[in-house]
Amino acid sequence: MTREIIMGIDVGTSSVKTIIAEKNKSDAAPYILGAGISPSHGLRKGVIINTQDVAIAIKNSVKNASKNLNNKPRQAFVSINGIGIDGIKSKGSVVVSRADHEISENDLKRVISQSEEQLKRSSSPYILNREILHTFPLSYRIDNETIIGDPAGMKGGKLEVETLFITVPSQHLSNLLKSVDMAGITVEDIVADPLAMSHAILNKKEKEVGCLLVSIGGDISSLIVFEEGNPISLEILPIGSNHITYDIAQGFQVLLEEADQLKMNYGNDLATKKKLNTIIVPRLNDIFELIENHLVKIKRTKLLPAGIIISGGGANLSGIDEIAKSSLKLPTRLSRPSLSAINDPVWSVALGLCYAGFGEKNNSIGAGGIGSKAKNLFSRCIKNLLP
Repeated sequence: MTREIIMGIDVGTSSVKTIIAEKNKSDAAPYILGAGISPSHGLRKGVIINTQDVAIAIKNSVKNASKNLNNKPRQAFVSINGIGIDGIKSKGSVVVSRADHEISENDLKRVISQSEEQLKRSSSPYILNREILHTFPLSYRIDNETIIGDPAGMKGGKLEVETLFITVPSQHLSNLLKSVDMAGITVEDIVADPLAMSHAILNKKEKEVGCLLVSIGGDISSLIVFEEGNPISLEILPIGSNHITYDIAQGFQVLLEEADQLKMNYGNDLATKKKLNTIIVPRLNDIFELIENHLVKIKRTKLLPAGIIISGGGANLSGIDEIAKSSLKLPTRLSRPSLSAINDPVWSVALGLCYAGFGEKNNSIGAGGIGSKAKNLFSRCIKNLLP
């Protein structure tokens, strides 16, 4: 029997994490074959500025993950993050094509395509140097009436859709593809970082009733909001846990390495703890204020029953859940991957990529997940940019 093995590579500003996993036939959770991490260089706020440095980090991370394996995987699902990744909504409308007015799968494809064309027409300066990475139809209307579920098979004269497009700057995507290729890895697919993480740490109920997933990384923080099973918004914030490290280094007049240790381990000295709190708490409040502003913009402030789920390296900060709960007035939990072998939140994205990979191979990601649009884009970018 052929073994089903997936490799997920999380290209982060501070480090590159790689997980190699095998499909567990008797369990929904994959079996971890190897995990590797390597310091990353050549990125700023998640954006690649030196493809060679990033390629080296990817290569080292994969090497560390596969050191106990006889055959190192050569294909991977890879995450993309950074300032500039964004979610934007657009609407489309078509006349139902069949004479009996029954809505077909072809009508669904046409109306989503129309919403993409409408996006390009309505915001051409915005979309000009961007690529659409993921497409999620959020809601449908038939003859001006909102319907629940899949409209295929229903009858009507006009079909409308509202679609969420997750877009990425073209140059950033091209640089990532180039770095992965230089590392000797073939890209199976690219997944937006927050979406990849959601596969590992959100359950179906949370996505259905409404939740906010926040990942506090090094230079940036990402947030993605789910309702009725789909993401309804995504945003990247230009602030992360490294900014807390910098503040501690200045406040205590210590090197960055020592400041990072203080950030994660307060020690037992009460005076030190008190001073650290005067630095860490205001910076975390800055992050949660930006998150609150986003929730206000999408009209979801205090309206997400499943609350806020915090992950990423910043989830290890002492007391962050209570600060989030107080600031956002939402139920709050810290999230770690649900595998005993991988229980630190810094691994959430790499593990989520493996879940996404297994889902795609079994056609269970769902409409608008990861797919052929991205794969065609990769081929074009590689053809145009690689030597």
